[in-house]
Amino acid sequence: KITFDPKTKILNAEIIHGVSNPNAHYIKKVDVSLNGKEIIEQSISRQDNFNSQTVSYLMGDAKAGDVFSVEGYCSISGKLKKQLKY
Repeated sequence: KITFDPKTKILNAEIIHGVSNPNAHYIKKVDVSLNGKEIIEQSISRQDNFNSQTVSYLMGDAKAGDVFSVEGYCSISGKLKKQLKY
């Protein structure tokens, strides 16, 4: 789930990823793109909890019509990408 608050310019993403051990199986990386251009790459060493990883970013340059893309990568295999138009 991706949300963007135009007042604070904060982009929030909750990556649903159910695991039995968030220290060994987790979202290892999150990439954020703005209008198709990658602007953030964050490495993560463990998942927040057994169900999801939440990330928040200040997107100060965002303007109406922009498209955000958030991609989460599993430490074992697979990835998930979601988009949001502002």
